[in-house]
Amino acid sequence: MLKRENELRLSQAVQKRFEEAERSGSKTDWIEVATQVQLEVLKEFNVAESALHAYRCAANKHGLSLYVKY
Repeated sequence: MLKRENELRLSQAVQKRFEEAERSGSKTDWIEVATQVQLEVLKEFNVAESALHAYRCAANKHGLSLYVKY
């Protein structure tokens, strides 16, 4: 799932979403886009959206999240 999330984050479409979010000023920011991407990954893997917190914690706990490590 983390590999898939990374693929999506690096895709042109998601990079554009990050850019648009940051340009929107106070309307939205990158963390909202990241959350949307993570929810898309959970859905793709048939995992309930309510597992988002557990998904984030597991990635952080085991040092697997590229975005936390760097």
